[in-house]
Amino acid sequence: MKRIFILVFVALFAVTGYAQKSIVKKITIQTNGVCAECKKIMMENVPQWNGVRSCTYDMNSSKLTIVYDEGKTDANTLRANVSKLGYDADHIKANDEA
Repeated sequence: MKRIFILVFVALFAVTGYAQKSIVKKITIQTNGVCAECKKIMMENVPQWNGVRSCTYDMNSSKLTIVYDEGKTDANTLRANVSKLGYDADHIKANDEA
């Protein structure tokens, strides 16, 4: 009886974990960074944020593209984090203290 209970318990957790698939999204954020140093700062920091899978930065257009796990973060949090680096992020102005 104890074995059956353990098997049922393990099976329930396996099914629950499998059902929680992450949703991967992509966002492009307009920034005001224009130089190689700006790109370096973003490329060193953004990949470290929770939920970020990858990112690219286009210096010509000043656009930061981030691929992220929606279950771990969201677009507004990413914009706020860019602002904390000292850059505008779409409608969110840069943090002056950065």
